[in-house]
Amino acid sequence: MMLTGKLDRHLMEIEKTAQERMEILVERLQQEHPAPDKEIDLLAWAAHMNMLTAMAEECVMNDLVYR
Repeated sequence: MMLTGKLDRHLMEIEKTAQERMEILVERLQQEHPAPDKEIDLLAWAAHMNMLTAMAEECVMNDLVYR
């Protein structure tokens, strides 16, 4: 792909698709697993959001990159 000049375009498409899926997955996960109140416990909220992001990243990587 690199020799034919298609690699950059392919990688940009994968990146765009991955970002879109990440946004959708994080929103869905937030609906299924609501975060604690940010005003009351900021560290618990940050840990929860990091966990949701990691879960979404794992799904996207499995779907788009590893397969």
